[in-house]
Amino acid sequence: HFAAAEDESEIKGSNTIYYGAPGVGKSFKIDQICNDNNSIRTIFHPDTQYSDFVGCLKPKMDGADVVYEFRAGPFTKAIEKAYTNENEHIYLVIEEINRAASAAVFGEVFQLLDRDFEGRSVYPIDLTDPDMLEYLLTNAPEAIENGQLRIPVNLSLFATMNSSDQAVMPMDTAFKRRWTFEYIRIDFSDCPNGMLSIPIRDNGEVKVSWADFARTINDALTDNSIPEDRLLGPWFLSNAELQTIESTQKALTGKLCLYLWDDVLRHGQSSIVFDLGIKNYGQLNTSFEPNNAIFNERIEQALLDAAVVQDNKSVEE
Repeated sequence: HFAAAEDESEIKGSNTIYYGAPGVGKSFKIDQICNDNNSIRTIFHPDTQYSDFVGCLKPKMDGADVVYEFRAGPFTKAIEKAYTNENEHIYLVIEEINRAASAAVFGEVFQLLDRDFEGRSVYPIDLTDPDMLEYLLTNAPEAIENGQLRIPVNLSLFATMNSSDQAVMPMDTAFKRRWTFEYIRIDFSDCPNGMLSIPIRDNGEVKVSWADFARTINDALTDNSIPEDRLLGPWFLSNAELQTIESTQKALTGKLCLYLWDDVLRHGQSSIVFDLGIKNYGQLNTSFEPNNAIFNERIEQALLDAAVVQDNKSVEE
């Protein structure tokens, strides 16, 4: 999206939301651009409020006395960092932006998201909070012009969202219109290299790569019109989770199968992936052992076919 290093003339702020299926690497993509020195990071949750994001007056101890001072939130910290480092591109990173009521969290800052061609806020806001105004006048006086604030050209807002999460909150159209949405597609050309042992009927178990297993599940979901943002991304399971037999089984039953059962197939659609004999998640979890089928025959056959292909490749090599 941006080069790793930018000339001052090339800096152009933007508002970008990266979205896609769980595990496609949304945060990883941002990490290729941002680091501890050029970014301020936060994560939204259902209880996040305007005062958390922008800042508010809070008490602190001054010796034996209680005093109050303005505590800057991530947005104000990012504004300060951008105005005090005008030749550097600064990033405010918001993870899980749709897990909170985003428009309410942004509050009056919402208006600053409209940007001109250079990336500067088109419309300034009057800072009605005297404590925030005093904070910025003290720490980043360049940010205030005639008592008004704008987002500078060297501050970009990056966010991630995954609309398949049950806890997400809808974004209103006016808020979304002020962002560019960049879809991160599912691509298994770069993913963990672990092997999975999947229990199947009659044959005990079949060993397949994580990539082949995830693609098999995704194919079944896609054929049954499951939305793409609910599919498995290549990094849904990490290298650490696929490192040992014990960690792999724990990740499969306690994370992946739980996600499929509770989040993806919760409306009576479990037979798209799982065996008809599995009636609840508890039964699925305890059935994960050789000769106990947890997946339906279509999934089993696809996994067996994938295992044969892998064996043939091994022989050729």
